Amino acid sequence: MTSYQKKFIKNMVQENRNYKIVALLVSLVLWVTILGRKDLVFSKEVDLQLLLAPNLSVVNRVKDKVTVKVKGSRTSLKKFMQNSEALTLDLADINVGWSDVKISKNDMSLPIGVQIIEIRPKSIKVRIKKVIIKETE
Repeated sequence: MTSYQKKFIKNMVQENRNYKIVALLVSLVLWVTILGRKDLVFSKEVDLQLLLAPNLSVVNRVKDKVTVKVKGSRTSLKKFMQNSEALTLDLADINVGWSDVKISKNDMSLPIGVQIIEIRPKSIKVRIKKVIIKETE
């Protein structure tokens, strides 16, 4: 390596040394912050909504809320906590009588970045009866 090349490399390293050190420190802090970020976990009570065929009705008492435990980034969870959307179960194809309906993680739409960890209760018991409408004159 010639003396000119050595001087050029030395100048490149030492020129604006303070700015380079500050930039290196800032990038290290950002890197550690992003790598060390953990997802937050929250629980929220959500309304339970049952969709039935027009000629069917639920005749037993069913909880009107479920507890959903979710995890995600702070901004994603903030959107989820502000959302008042209900968890909807489609029971249109259910048979008359007693049924144990499982509540799936797919029954609820979530903001991007939010994952459901747990839903309590995991299932509900419903008793379905046909509704007979009599017209009176």
